[in-house]
This record gives sequence, C-alpha cells and structure tokens, in this order.
Amino acid sequence: MKKTTFLFMLFLLFITACEEEVKEPIITGKEPIQLHGKFADDTTAYEITYDSDGLNISGYLLMPSDLKEEAPVIMFNHGGVLDSGAISKKMLEDLAYWTHNGYIVLASQYRGVGESEGEYAFGDGDVEDVLNLLKAVDEIEHADDENVFMYGVSRGGMVTYQAVKEGADVKAAASVAGISDLVSGYKQAPSSLKYFLYETLGFLDANLSSYKERSAVYWAEKIDVPLLLIHAKQDPVIPVDQTKKLAEKLKLAHKNVKMLLFDSRYHTLTDQTEQYLEEVNNWFSQYKEPK
Repeated sequence: MKKTTFLFMLFLLFITACEEEVKEPIITGKEPIQLHGKFADDTTAYEITYDSDGLNISGYLLMPSDLKEEAPVIMFNHGGVLDSGAISKKMLEDLAYWTHNGYIVLASQYRGVGESEGEYAFGDGDVEDVLNLLKAVDEIEHADDENVFMYGVSRGGMVTYQAVKEGADVKAAASVAGISDLVSGYKQAPSSLKYFLYETLGFLDANLSSYKERSAVYWAEKIDVPLLLIHAKQDPVIPVDQTKKLAEKLKLAHKNVKMLLFDSRYHTLTDQTEQYLEEVNNWFSQYKEPK
C-alpha cells in the first residue's frame, strides 16, 4: 500500500511539472557596445532587446566591470518626445556614473522610439515598457532584487511617477525636471509642444481625464516610495512651479519627499549633471537594504 501511494505521488508530481509553463526570458537579445568617456573603464555595456506586451523593445544594460557580487539596480527613464529624447551614446556615458558607483543600470528606449516595435506612446505604453523591463532584474546575474531604484528626466519623470503609482517595486525614486501637471503644461506650452499634446492626447477640454491620468499632482497620495524632486529654477521647458506644486501635494499627503532647486536655466541641468547625480546617489544610498 505504501509503495502504491508513493508511486501515485510521483505520478502527480510528474503531471504537475508537465503542466507548468516554462517561463520565457524577458531579455531576448544582448549585444555588447563600447562606451567612451570618464567612466568607460568601469562599465560593461549592452544594447538589449526585451519583450513588452509582445513587442520587441530596445533598451540598455550597464554593469560594473568585473562584477562578482550582488549590486543594486537603477531603472533610468529618459525624456523627450518622439525620437528627440532617444537614449544616445552620450546619455549612456553619463549613466556610466552609476556603474562607477557600483550599480547595475537598466533603461528602456520605449515603444515606437528608435528600433523598438509598436506605436509611439506617451504616458501609457511607455510606462508598461518600464514595468516590464523591471521584471528582468531576476534574469540579470548579480542583480540585487531587494535594492532596486528608479529615476527619470523630464518626460521620464512623468513615467517614473506613473510607474510608482502602478506598483513598481523600488526602494526609492527621483525625478529631474519631471512633468507633473500636463493640464497647466498644456495651457502654458509653446505652440509646438501644444500641438504635440493635441496630436497625442487630443484637445485638453475634451480629454481632461487623459491629461490628469498622466499628472501626478492629481494623485500624489498614490506615490508611496521616498521621492526626490530636482528642478532648475529657471527651467525654460517645464516650469519649476510644477515640481513645487507636486512637493506641496506630497507633503500634504504625508509622503516622504525632498525637493532640491538648482540655480540653472537649463531644462535637464546639463550644466550640473554630476552635481545632481550626486544628490540622487545620496538619496538612494539612504534606502539601500544592507547586505
């Protein structure tokens, strides 16, 4: 009787194993690329292809050279509209700051940008591309899935707010010159940007819900991770008032937020890149789980 029971249990285990679906890898392609610049020697860089909702999306993976132990991970969300903000070699060389400081970096090119498949997305499909790439952390050798962080620049700040709202499993986040209020942004935008918003989301009055869904000032209470907000005082593209307003909303909701305003007239603080990266690094360091 015992032998029969044992064989029956083995049979059940065999059937269960056969029924389980084989988990397909999220990263489907990886090609090494050569970087130059200050931190190139500290970085092993790859252009990757990964699956996001059935689309082949381009992205990048940067790792510290000679990595032999677990390292924290940063998800970087780029800015710009259409191909104007696509991740460039120069951008990757700036991101190598993080590998120099011991981080693994992931970055999505978003659907419809560069070589990525799919239609261009602004505040919806691009957010899904970020959330899907985050799932690949488990596939990356030496990636510490308990210490994952996220930051974005300009439109990437908007994507960061949305990803956090949608449950991105990150310890802390940061935004540089982030878009937090498309409603006021539409009203204040120059004609070229207003036309882009109209083409992408439609007229403001007829599509107000679409604008608010992408504007963190309307749902600040749903941001539940420590958040660092950085903005140029004389930002000519995204008014600094957007970040001030979001910081105020977060404080009223008793959220963990810190705001830093830089004395600069450059939208993405290109005149103070290393300074703001150091501030983001200090912010993330506070929330690392010790090993």
